[in-house]
Amino acid sequence: MRIERSYYTQELKLIEAQSKEWEQEVITWTKEEKQKYLESEQHQLKKIYTHIEEEKYHIIRVMNQEKMNIFQNMSEKAIAWAEDMITDLLIDITDQLQGMIQFKTDIILFTYETPPRCRAYFLEIIEMADEIWIDAEEKAYTMVFWFNLYDEIKK
Repeated sequence: MRIERSYYTQELKLIEAQSKEWEQEVITWTKEEKQKYLESEQHQLKKIYTHIEEEKYHIIRVMNQEKMNIFQNMSEKAIAWAEDMITDLLIDITDQLQGMIQFKTDIILFTYETPPRCRAYFLEIIEMADEIWIDAEEKAYTMVFWFNLYDEIKK
């Protein structure tokens, strides 16, 4: 049985069609309509930035030791996984108390010869991460796993 779905391809086609439609609409705008649109967009952005700035003053991030311990455990597993799977590895903690584990490689293969811990470690890192970003570059993939090491407390 074969099942094939082209969600990504369909979405790209939809975005391309909408972009062309948008470009055709903008071409017909007068200079005043373009200016009005830009001002409206700038106003919306300013409201968003103002809201973000206000939130910053009302919330503080406090390190959560339990989350830090989990990140340290995931970091140890990431080191072992990167060595077994021959990937580049970067582990860091940002000033905003976010832990980051980054792998970079051109291929990931889980075969019958792969040590069982490799699959287990990788799945655990995926499960424990708060966010996962995967990016395809020219000759490699970069996978970034983010861990929130804090609790947010209202001031």
